[in-house]
Amino acid sequence: MKARLQFVKIKALVAARTHWWLLRQWRYALLALGAAFMFFELIYWLFNTSVLRIVLASVNLSMLEKLHFVVNPLWSLADTNGVYTAILMIAISLVQGQSVAALVYTLRHQQKFDAVAITGGSVAGFLAIIGLGCPACGTSLVTPIVAIFVSGSAIAVSESITHIALPLALLVGLYGLYAIGLKAASARATSNG
Repeated sequence: MKARLQFVKIKALVAARTHWWLLRQWRYALLALGAAFMFFELIYWLFNTSVLRIVLASVNLSMLEKLHFVVNPLWSLADTNGVYTAILMIAISLVQGQSVAALVYTLRHQQKFDAVAITGGSVAGFLAIIGLGCPACGTSLVTPIVAIFVSGSAIAVSESITHIALPLALLVGLYGLYAIGLKAASARATSNG
């Protein structure tokens, strides 16, 4: 058992060093930040498409004001759902962004599609969507389902689910990051050798 834990620790260290190596390359660091930003924005605006449509279609707002509104969901997320949710969403977004950068590196250097490498990221994204829900109204996708069974405390229960789903999404994302880090390390070793 101790040898197995030591082996997992070594694999985690190899994955972490590979991610660190990728982040030191400006192309992949920029890709990771861009993908993290896009993931955060996508999750946020999926639940606020009607508001986004109204703002973007408004003729009374300048292009700069529209851009500021589109890029500003972090503050409204922290105000509406709390700092805990905002921090977890930022962490999930950063993990997803680094996963995308590592996946791009792996696909560029391995030239074969690996469905297993993508699975952790997509599961984490799905859990983040379930956990975040609608930041504007403070509910999640689970609220209507909970309301069917426990109508009086549906929002309170959905907030509890959010406190479970987002850390779970982060853990799944970290596992996906670990897995794609090992794939990227393997691709790096074969391309350098």
